[in-house]
Amino acid sequence: AYREARKEEAIHQARWMLIKDQIVSDESFEVSEEDRGAFFEKSAGEGEVTADMLQKYYDSIGLTEQLNQRLLTEKVVDHLLSKFKVVEKDRKAFEKELDKAAKKNKKK
Repeated sequence: AYREARKEEAIHQARWMLIKDQIVSDESFEVSEEDRGAFFEKSAGEGEVTADMLQKYYDSIGLTEQLNQRLLTEKVVDHLLSKFKVVEKDRKAFEKELDKAAKKNKKK
């Protein structure tokens, strides 16, 4: 039952990963030391923890690859946002559009 309940989300995640990987490849996106440094600087902010301390922590517990994936995802999202016009909608308008699209797809 659990697998069936999570199946749709798993398919959605797999599709996103394939799309993201293709965009990363097409656009030659990479994560640089500067990207990671900027992340650590921003995350450290004005707190007691320094960017260097954060970087050492991430390295010590093996989170560097997860950080790289996060930064790549941010680059992909920024790229997509630059290519498309994003229209803000309230929940009611969004649901109305979903219903309309679902009805249209049923006719096909």
